[in-house]
Amino acid sequence: MSRARYSHVTCQGQSELLPSSGDMSGPNGDMELPMETEEEEDGLGQEEYDSINSMLDQINSCLDHLEERNDHLHEQLRELLELNREARREFQEQSGTRAVLSHDNKQA
Repeated sequence: MSRARYSHVTCQGQSELLPSSGDMSGPNGDMELPMETEEEEDGLGQEEYDSINSMLDQINSCLDHLEERNDHLHEQLRELLELNREARREFQEQSGTRAVLSHDNKQA
């Protein structure tokens, strides 16, 4: 029997150790799952599936968290953009008013 290895995973500021099967990516970036031998068919297959399911659940949770943060940042950027547009309009209006007043004062 092989000895279980663990990977250190961090998401949302929380870290935990999860069972690892070593290098999980194949040459094309695909998940590479170890092939079971006759010795490992005595129940380790289910442990590996449970481990993979646990890792996928955590990855899904991290992706959900990232999506929420992305949406929040996107909304903040939209608000900032709108505030900058308003400030720019006000500045242009003030500059235009000053220019008109300055021009009127020169003519008088």
